[in-house]
Amino acid sequence: KQNGVPSGSITSRCTIMLLLLWGPMLCHASPPISFEVCGGFANQRISIVHGIMVAKLMGRPVQLPTLNMNGRQAAEKGYAEHKKPTKFDSMYDTEKVIENLSLLGIRAVSWKTRRIHRQGQQIQIHFKQHPPHYYTALATRAPPAGGFHFGCAFFALDTRNSTQMQQIFWAIDAALVFARPVQVMANRIINRLHKYKGGGKGYNAVHLRIEADWIEHCTVWTSKQNTNCLTNTWNLHNVLQVEGVSKDMPLYISGEFFSSTIAEATRLKPLANTYDLVTKDMLLPDKLTSNMTSVLTSRREVLAAVEYA
Repeated sequence: KQNGVPSGSITSRCTIMLLLLWGPMLCHASPPISFEVCGGFANQRISIVHGIMVAKLMGRPVQLPTLNMNGRQAAEKGYAEHKKPTKFDSMYDTEKVIENLSLLGIRAVSWKTRRIHRQGQQIQIHFKQHPPHYYTALATRAPPAGGFHFGCAFFALDTRNSTQMQQIFWAIDAALVFARPVQVMANRIINRLHKYKGGGKGYNAVHLRIEADWIEHCTVWTSKQNTNCLTNTWNLHNVLQVEGVSKDMPLYISGEFFSSTIAEATRLKPLANTYDLVTKDMLLPDKLTSNMTSVLTSRREVLAAVEYA
C-alpha cells in the first residue's frame, strides 16, 4: 500500500482508461473494405451487390459506397463517366440496408458512421469475375495502409458455377431497400397508371433505350459477336402486336424519356401511332418539370431507380 491505496490500483485504473479510449479502435483494427461503383443505375446496383459479396468472402465489414447520380458513359472515350457523386442514402434506406445485411452476417457501415482514409493504390476488380477463392485468399494477406480499397466492383465475382454464390447475390440484392422518396414516387406512378384515362384497363410497360449514349455504345459494341443492340427497337410496334400486347391499354415507356422526347423521336412514330404511350412526366407533372436536361443531369439514376422499384 501507498498512502492507503492498494498497490497496482493506479495501474489498473490507467489500463481501464486506455481500454475505454482505445478499445473501440482496437476492436476494428481491420478497417472495412471499400469499393467504387460505376455505370448507370443497374450497373451500380450490381457493383454494390458484388462489392458486399467480396466483403463477406473476406470476412470483413464493408463501407457502403457513394453513388453517381449521372452514370452516363461516353463509349467513344473509353466509357468515361459524367460523375455526380452523392450519398448512399439518396437512393437507399441506409439504416434498413445495414439492418438487413446484418441478418446475412455482414457488417456494413455508412459514410456517416466512419470514413475510410484511402491510401495507396486501388485494387482493380472491375469485370475481373474472380472466383470466390481469390477473395478468401486475399483476406489472408496483410491489408494495405488504410485497408482494402477496391475500384468499381461491377462483375468483380464469378457466380456462374456456384448456386451458393447466386443465392447470396439475390439475398444481398433483396437487402437493398430503396429510400422512402424513391419508393413513394414509384408507387405514385403505378397508382396513376391504374387511374390513367379513367382506369380499369390495366397497363403495359416496356423498357426502351434509344438515348444518345446508348446509340454511341451500340456503335462501339455491335459486331459479329455482339449484335444485341437496338434489336427490333425501330420495329417495336410490330413486335408488340405479334406478342399480343393490347392496344387498348396504355403503354408506359420506361427509360430516359419525357413526353417531349418521345414526340421528337421520328423513328418511334409508328409505335406512338399504334399505342397510347405514357411517360413519367405525364404522371408526375408536379415532380418532374419540363426542364428535362436539368432533371436528367441531377437525378438521372434516381429516375431509373424509381422504375426499378
